[in-house]
Amino acid sequence: MRTRLTLAVMITGVALLTGCAWVPTMVNQGIDAATTIGEQRSFYATAEDYSTKSEIVSRLMDENLGLDVSTDVYQGRVMLTGLVKSAASRRKAEELARRVPAVQEIFNDLQITEEGGILVTLSDLSIEAKLKVQLVMAEGVNSINYRWRSNKGMVYLLGMAESPEELANVVRIARETGGVREVVIHVTSEEADESQRAVASGQVSLAPDISIAQTTTADFLRGEVISVHNGDTLAVMVGPKLITVRLIGSDASDRIHSPKGGQAREFLGGLVRGKMVRLETDNSRRDHEKRLLAYVYVGDLFVNLELIRQGQAVMHTVPPNVAHIGEYRKAQQEAREAGRGRWGPSSRQTSLRITPASD
Repeated sequence: MRTRLTLAVMITGVALLTGCAWVPTMVNQGIDAATTIGEQRSFYATAEDYSTKSEIVSRLMDENLGLDVSTDVYQGRVMLTGLVKSAASRRKAEELARRVPAVQEIFNDLQITEEGGILVTLSDLSIEAKLKVQLVMAEGVNSINYRWRSNKGMVYLLGMAESPEELANVVRIARETGGVREVVIHVTSEEADESQRAVASGQVSLAPDISIAQTTTADFLRGEVISVHNGDTLAVMVGPKLITVRLIGSDASDRIHSPKGGQAREFLGGLVRGKMVRLETDNSRRDHEKRLLAYVYVGDLFVNLELIRQGQAVMHTVPPNVAHIGEYRKAQQEAREAGRGRWGPSSRQTSLRITPASD
């Protein structure tokens, strides 16, 4: 361990003196290779992930992207982080990773920016170092099952939590680390129960903004929004458990493949990030990715509807979850007529989508 740390310090010092902005990538790639081999998973699992990572890094190097992109792999799930200067480079990095046969899923968290330099590098290195110390020392956290990166104060987590409580603790540590602006989570774990029945019999304590009439007809959860994945997907901490929530009926552009995706994500983040939300479910509670399907409320604000009304998302109704179809249709028409968001003059008109229920 001392040898690896000494080598990391030497590389960092030389690179900083010469003005290199790729210090985190160089140092982390080397250290994480040794960490991966030392994991408690089976030798085959760790070796396969290390092989996958090596192949991706090799492909990136061949395209002159290896010094800009950090690659982390856990059980075939790949996280790409770093700072690139164009959307084309971002797409290229993902395409190269997808060509590796063992890759099962990709999280493209590359940031497009012209900003960088030594100050940004030092700040992110400091965040990653502080996280490492805190996670290694934290009681009940098996830090070797996690990967973490910091880019301009955005911390990205990948790995496997041994319990929902452990994941909650890891997220709390990351959020409370100095310099961290937001935490993006790509960690698998057991999720919260799909719903908790609020009933007038008093089995569940009612929040002030939930009426007795609602409790007899609706399932709901309450929690704090930890991160915003894109314009229609959130990570919400409900009690000790973290759940991924997909907004019902509101479909935003993917932030990876569309410039409007980033705008939708920021808009949604402005509405819900760090706030307590109420999650109401409908007839179908999970999608094919096992995300909780919900109508999201911040106080009296119906978030799903507001996204459509402001042109940041389009109506996308999948039966049997059609409780608000009339409101959605009216809001979308209003957004189109007002030329809001994606319906502005420069936007390509997107038709209303209603998807039939699958068997």
